[in-house]
Amino acid sequence: MSGITIARMTRRVVAVALLGAAVLGGTPCVAHAQGTWQSTLQPRDLDGNTANGPEAFYDTVLRITWLRDADVKGLMDWGSANAWASSLVVGSVGGWRLPTIVDTGRRGCDWSNDGSDCGYNPRTRDSSRTYSEMAHLWYVTLANKGYFDTAGTPVQPGWGLKVTGDFQKVRSYGYWSNVDYAKDRAYGWFFGFAAGGQDRIDKHNMAFALPVHDGDVGAPIPRP
Repeated sequence: MSGITIARMTRRVVAVALLGAAVLGGTPCVAHAQGTWQSTLQPRDLDGNTANGPEAFYDTVLRITWLRDADVKGLMDWGSANAWASSLVVGSVGGWRLPTIVDTGRRGCDWSNDGSDCGYNPRTRDSSRTYSEMAHLWYVTLANKGYFDTAGTPVQPGWGLKVTGDFQKVRSYGYWSNVDYAKDRAYGWFFGFAAGGQDRIDKHNMAFALPVHDGDVGAPIPRP
């Protein structure tokens, strides 16, 4: 077996272990706010009560509104998470969904820095489309670093969920997307907030849900 093959297998084992910890095991934890996300995430009031702060943030780059509370419902399987998000009403605002990604249909994945739909440092957005709303939030808006850097080197300094902005209860764990895996509908796509990995797993697994809404909803309010 070649050294290149062994290296790829090693990256795969490490990556799967990290993704598994983010979704299936360990204790969910919360990171504290820091970073330069303030200009992108604009506070929005949804319930008419500005005294309790914003319920959501409008993402001025992706043009979607993120719910502020990143753990409203707790751990759910893929089907339950999507059904819950679609029926959610916050204040008087319905029409929520889970974040989306683009399933490119490519076979395999370089777990270090694939640059497409799976692995670390996945494609986030270009001039024509958004490829992963959660990856863009985690890597670009909040400026977190993946376990692998973009050169494929593991354990880069400062990796992991270090920045959460003004979101509440962001878990260092897996979060479901609304997209199932095109090659096998028994699997759904998720994003690992623990280490920045994106992958598909069996829909019966348990992960968190962070709803989003298309467009700008709610009333602008000052940042808390």
